[in-house]
Amino acid sequence: MLRRSWLISGVFLFLTALPVWSGEIKVLTFNTWGIKGARDIETRMKLIPKAVAELSPDIIVFQEVFEESELKILEEGLIRAGYPKEGFRSYPFKEYGSGIMVASRWRILEDRFAPYESFTWPESKETLGRGMISLRIKSPEGDFLFITTHIFPANLADIGRVEAMLEFYELSVFIYQESARTGIGSVIVAGDLNAEPRKLAYQLFSALSGLDNAFDYLHPNDPSPTYDRRADVYALTGIQRIDHILFGNLPGSGPGLKPIKADVVFNQPFPPNATKPYYLSDHFGMFAVFENSSAEKKIGTKEASLLEPGLSPEEKARLKEQLKHTLELEQQKDLWEKLSLAVLKSQDHAHKRDASLVKTAAKILVALTSGDKPSLSQRERENLLRWLEGN
Repeated sequence: MLRRSWLISGVFLFLTALPVWSGEIKVLTFNTWGIKGARDIETRMKLIPKAVAELSPDIIVFQEVFEESELKILEEGLIRAGYPKEGFRSYPFKEYGSGIMVASRWRILEDRFAPYESFTWPESKETLGRGMISLRIKSPEGDFLFITTHIFPANLADIGRVEAMLEFYELSVFIYQESARTGIGSVIVAGDLNAEPRKLAYQLFSALSGLDNAFDYLHPNDPSPTYDRRADVYALTGIQRIDHILFGNLPGSGPGLKPIKADVVFNQPFPPNATKPYYLSDHFGMFAVFENSSAEKKIGTKEASLLEPGLSPEEKARLKEQLKHTLELEQQKDLWEKLSLAVLKSQDHAHKRDASLVKTAAKILVALTSGDKPSLSQRERENLLRWLEGN
């Protein structure tokens, strides 16, 4: 009887913490800059929940929350702001953790952490624990999938660009695997993706996943950054939008997601009227609001080609002939897509990668999606021919 009373009171507390539902899904992603050596960590961590409360998001994901002390400060602040403790998730993995913390006003039915298989830096693999997280959220309008990650920086020479591309490949596969496993088609992906929309790595993710960017959907051609050395005293280099919230209505159940608001937030010192306000991080945040629109159509799925990439002997022979002579990507789009996905899968699990192969495969997939005809150099053709001969 005591256990039953405890359960009932726990459910009551969880429900009473929730505000009246507005019919919208509000999402925030924010990199807290909690790495070792970062400035003013404790002060900033105490301010972050207060700033979050002003936005009142339903789902929050933080990156770079590495230390238990930082996690505790954020949790305590969010509880004071009305977020239920049952809606918190953090993902320690390896020695230094994944750095990701999630807070949800709504019930989390299940969550899964999948480490990146591609991450191969010997000096970091055992400590940084990079991975992807899928949460099944029970909203008043139905269950949806919330997927989050922190992608490897794509600006660290070739090794960074290739690592980012392969992580984006794994993330795309993970999205379709989770959608197929749960039968849920409503998907929101949020996090520090460490790539601008104009970069090849990001364009590869867009081509593979088929998801839309909420900010670009509402503000096409808006260059507003989430990392800006001109404005933020903590930011060291660069002016770029690398924190993103994307959405997709894949085949399956769930509300029809349509963004009605998307803004860069926390781009001013906080609190604004304080004697000494602080920037909350070296990043700004990204905030998006979705409504349930039954008019939103389910997008086509790449599930079969993504989850089971491969080429038959006949297909390989046709590709070899094309690579030796004239490229016909417009007439053979499915074949070139299969080749590029097979290349990415092989390089994702390779002990020694061929960076040029990964970039060539990415270039082909992006061109096929955008309708452009990729121009492959002689060297790129030769590399693809060698790969076909050896696989």
